[in-house]
Amino acid sequence: MYRNYICFFYKICKLIPIRLTFLLLIDVFTALLQPAELNVLGKITKMLTNINLATINSLLILAGIFIFIYVCKTLSSITNSIISGVTQNRLNHLLYGELFKVLSQIDLTNYDSANFNLKLLRSKKVIESVGLNAVISLIDIVATIVGLISISIIIINVNIIYFVIFALIACLQNIYSFRIAKENVDLDRLKDKIGRKHLYLFKLLYSRDSTKEIRSYNLYDWIENKRDNEFQNIANIGLKFTKRWIKINSLWATFMYLVEGGLLVFMVQQLTISHLDLSQLIVVFQSYTMFLNSVSSLVNSVNTIYRNSALIADFQDIMNTPSNTVSTIGGMVSDKVKVSDVSFSYDKIDKTLDHINFEISPGETIAIVGHNGSGKSTLAKILLKMIEPDSGHISIPSDSFCAVFQDFAKFNLTVFENVVLGDVDTLTNGSMKILQKIEYALEKSQCNYFVRNLPSGLNTFLGNEFEENGTDISLGQWQRLAFSRIIYRDSVFIVFDEPTASLDPIAEKKQFEYIRNLLQSKTVVLISHRIGLNRLANRIVYLENGRIVESGTHSDLMNLHGSYYKFYNAQAKWYQDSAQMVE
Repeated sequence: MYRNYICFFYKICKLIPIRLTFLLLIDVFTALLQPAELNVLGKITKMLTNINLATINSLLILAGIFIFIYVCKTLSSITNSIISGVTQNRLNHLLYGELFKVLSQIDLTNYDSANFNLKLLRSKKVIESVGLNAVISLIDIVATIVGLISISIIIINVNIIYFVIFALIACLQNIYSFRIAKENVDLDRLKDKIGRKHLYLFKLLYSRDSTKEIRSYNLYDWIENKRDNEFQNIANIGLKFTKRWIKINSLWATFMYLVEGGLLVFMVQQLTISHLDLSQLIVVFQSYTMFLNSVSSLVNSVNTIYRNSALIADFQDIMNTPSNTVSTIGGMVSDKVKVSDVSFSYDKIDKTLDHINFEISPGETIAIVGHNGSGKSTLAKILLKMIEPDSGHISIPSDSFCAVFQDFAKFNLTVFENVVLGDVDTLTNGSMKILQKIEYALEKSQCNYFVRNLPSGLNTFLGNEFEENGTDISLGQWQRLAFSRIIYRDSVFIVFDEPTASLDPIAEKKQFEYIRNLLQSKTVVLISHRIGLNRLANRIVYLENGRIVESGTHSDLMNLHGSYYKFYNAQAKWYQDSAQMVE
């Protein structure tokens, strides 16, 4: 755990060395002001006990120094807050950038793990607050130790017995601190785990996509009750923890007040028998408060490090997640798409894909079909290098590939940005070239018909997630915008994963005819559990239980009267112009 903390601290020091140096210097300076304040206070008290005209000037000077120290402490606190705020913003910028870079390269199967998603949620806490607090805690430890040594020297100069007494009281005062810190770590992890479910139910109640179904089935009260139960569960866990430690701390605080009362009686007794003068009494009593506060601050900083180390360990685990490195045949890029002996399993037990082999020639369109759960979408992710197969190799013509998925993204951005997202690298080109390319993509995807009628054309903001005057468009129009990104990117290899699952058979047929005419020179993989696209493909690969059971043209497979024949005929009535079934 602490190894992760050290690695994280080293990372932060490399990212923001100057700001951390300033924070350390300010903290050390502030810590040194405490013994200086004690020293001046002692001298003032001593002069006040023997005040005369000769000492008034010296007394005024000391009073001015005391006020100056107080002003310095105030200014240090303000400066520390300003630098901490600026540093947090800078750290958010840098760490989020690194996090999203890692997430853009990891295997998508990581998102299937509840533990990974919990760590991702906790990583957000590290970036936005915990990370900097953990680093500042280490800086505080250094500064507090410097201040504590200085205060201890002053106490020992009065009498070493007071130092021993203060040290024993400090140990007694913080005896439960480390136990509380350990229980806090366990509590945080449990609350984060339950909190994810609460957050999910919370989002359901305000999400536009789920609101329609919730209203349709009158589910609001049912979901709200579940959300409230989860919220109460979190609250009760925290309340139980708080009640327990309030009882313990109350009893212990009462005991500590008695100890401190005894100490005060002892010091007054020392004053009466002239072992202490009044100035020493005031310095010792003031130093007692500073000493205990410093020790408590030191212990709290150590506890903060311990408590935050669990979160930082999760953040480091996310940052150290291996990037996806899907291997290619012999490390070479071929002019064909080649899939060689590829196998994959999500749970490492049941195979989702089992020894898959096929090739796709340049410009060829193949359809990968099969029932739901046959492994089609998993194969699509492997072809797009989103997940790594357990065994086997793939090779694609180049790194220029893209896809349209069933759950394609609806970016709440302008029309211009929605299209350019297909290839953001082109933004460095001249504006005229970009506009020409956008117009071409919109025309080929048949988006130009509705875009020209939008309030601000290409500059129209789509969706109303953020913009009050955003324009909402139909699902079909969103899908055509997704196609426009493919055209704008101009990739040589394109995968369509269930892109028309929500369309009726007639609309699906028109869509795929449109796709085929649009991408005649491209290497295309069409993946679907429906048969509407089959006649449009040059070749069909039929999957069943993760294995290729048949492969060939539509006519060849129909003549086999095998698995594909049965699969096709089961759906054919929905695609025929007449009631006649395929023989």
